[in-house]
Amino acid sequence: MLENRRAYTWYVVINLLFGVGIFLVSLFYALTGIAANGEGRHLYFGREILPDHVFYPVMAAVDRFELLAATPEEQFRLRQQLAIKRLLAAEQLYLQGQNELAFVTLGKAHQYLLQANQDWEHLSHPEKMYLDLVRLNNKFINKYSHLHRYMSDSQWASVTQMAQAIKYVQEDGP
Repeated sequence: MLENRRAYTWYVVINLLFGVGIFLVSLFYALTGIAANGEGRHLYFGREILPDHVFYPVMAAVDRFELLAATPEEQFRLRQQLAIKRLLAAEQLYLQGQNELAFVTLGKAHQYLLQANQDWEHLSHPEKMYLDLVRLNNKFINKYSHLHRYMSDSQWASVTQMAQAIKYVQEDGP
């Protein structure tokens, strides 16, 4: 019986060390790894977490969880907030010269905005929120024009289509 306890203790210690080893290797690769678009992820403190941050995927997962747990009206507001947050993050990334990651982030901001526009159609009292949504749509279109100088020609062509999509969705208003 004592021998079984020792074997079990060694089994637990070895598995624990193995788990810690996997965690440390994962952390190392997260800190030095390369993002899907070829730009590295970084660990920094003292400023807003952008998509190039090591812990950004955790933050994005929390955002998605909040959306799942929200009521339809809360989802509408939250998607607007997430759209703005991603838009500002894209702008910061463009200013830092991380154009590919900025463009991907801008696309995610655009998707949140389009989803907010779709959410608006399903709300019971959408007219009270319509003006905020129109302002946000216009803010996005203006910001797209402002960010044009940082974009490649192919990115600008895509962003022009994104602006057209916003205008098209906005035309379907009340």
